[in-house]
Amino acid sequence: MDGRSGRVRIGEFNNLFEHIDQQEYRKILAGTEQEMRLKKLRAMQRR
Repeated sequence: MDGRSGRVRIGEFNNLFEHIDQQEYRKILAGTEQEMRLKKLRAMQRR
């Protein structure tokens, strides 16, 4: 990939990302959901 829009091979595209297993994915997802809940609670508290 050269920074321009256009076609890219799927293998090349996949190599740009780090592989994570399901357990690590669930931990990341749980952390993200917790951050979203905290942000919402803080916004409610400011009102």
